[in-house]
Amino acid sequence: MGNKGQQPASFLFHHYAEHGPGIALVDENHVTERVNLPLCRMLGYSQSEFNGMFFGDVVLPDHGKHCQFHQDELRSNNGAVKRTTRQYRHKNGQAVWVAETISMVPSELHNGMHNLLYLVEELTNPNGTGSPCEIVQHMPDGLVITDENFHIIDINPAFSSITGYDKGEVVGHPPLFLQSDRHSAHFYRRMFYSIKKDGYWQGEIWKLHKNGKHIPLWLRINTLKAAGNKSPRYIGVFSDIRNQIELREDLLRRANHDPLTGLPNRLLFYDRTKMAMRQAKRSGRKIALLFVDLDRFKAVNDSYGHSTGDSVLIEITRRLKNNLRDVDTMARFGGDEFAIMISDLDRAGDAAEVAEKLLAVFRYPLSIEEYEISITASIGISIYPDDTDNVDHMLCQADSAMYQIKRDGCNNYRFFQARPKRQEYQPINDQDQE
Repeated sequence: MGNKGQQPASFLFHHYAEHGPGIALVDENHVTERVNLPLCRMLGYSQSEFNGMFFGDVVLPDHGKHCQFHQDELRSNNGAVKRTTRQYRHKNGQAVWVAETISMVPSELHNGMHNLLYLVEELTNPNGTGSPCEIVQHMPDGLVITDENFHIIDINPAFSSITGYDKGEVVGHPPLFLQSDRHSAHFYRRMFYSIKKDGYWQGEIWKLHKNGKHIPLWLRINTLKAAGNKSPRYIGVFSDIRNQIELREDLLRRANHDPLTGLPNRLLFYDRTKMAMRQAKRSGRKIALLFVDLDRFKAVNDSYGHSTGDSVLIEITRRLKNNLRDVDTMARFGGDEFAIMISDLDRAGDAAEVAEKLLAVFRYPLSIEEYEISITASIGISIYPDDTDNVDHMLCQADSAMYQIKRDGCNNYRFFQARPKRQEYQPINDQDQE
């Protein structure tokens, strides 16, 4: 059977163990769980010194609530990646300018909890100070300054590298050419309302590159109030977060999918089934939950080896998925156990037709390497809302029906049947006898 896949975020530390950006994994109490060597070299601490350190202690100015602030902000934005430019404190007390990218990732140690993942890129030479002007010119974040009418006055080189537009093409124009059809007019109205009312706005936003492709950015806009009666100006700083978006999606995929087959895991299966139940309750339709267990799969591993066993699981997954609709969800629960959720059914009998189609895929041997391997499956079925309205109960019912088939000889399907309640003994009184 498949080996346990690499945990979320672990592959980053493996890939960037000695070279690349600095990386820190911070728990929900903002205590540093893990850092890589580039971050240690950047800030002068050893990995053992970082271990157990409150991460906000390395941020300038003294910012004890640094981690909590970003954690709350990421939660309020549904885990959107956040990027900013700030100063960190080196162990020797000197300031280090960095580009800081923060995202929320599932905890590797505690199910249901999340950690903060920091990617830290140094912007200045650690032996030099780096003036603000130099940082603006060399920072990886794009910068744009506009007048009170939001016409562009100036940009930095990163603006051009990120958007594809040169300075001569944009100065004097409003940045409307960057607007993406991924956002509604209401989205932009709320943005400008916040800028006028509060003086700033920030968030994840999609813009158009000069080549016509959409690019995700983390954008921060602030009002620069001028002295006297001079009109205000606006400064926007944005980061290309394509890599971070891909990282976030990859981490979520790893957290919610089986590493061997690529199928959803138990957690994602629960979420999708609960969502389907809510829809079924509104529509009056039914849902079937099929619990599929391969018959005598242990013998395959014992006879051909675990590598061949993995190949069998991958091929069976492919065959089963080819007989399901796109709206159905198939998950691997571990070993040789699979769960399948069939939604939007008219009647319970529709689930029997699906089960017969799935059993049919086992009639033909699997060609794995130089072997022809024959295997069968047993399928237990539970129906919502006929049997229960609880996901856990459905799984237990389908599992119980599947084991009934195992006891009766395997290679079949069966619906869950509740045991009849025992009739309590009722004594017959004299009046009843009459």
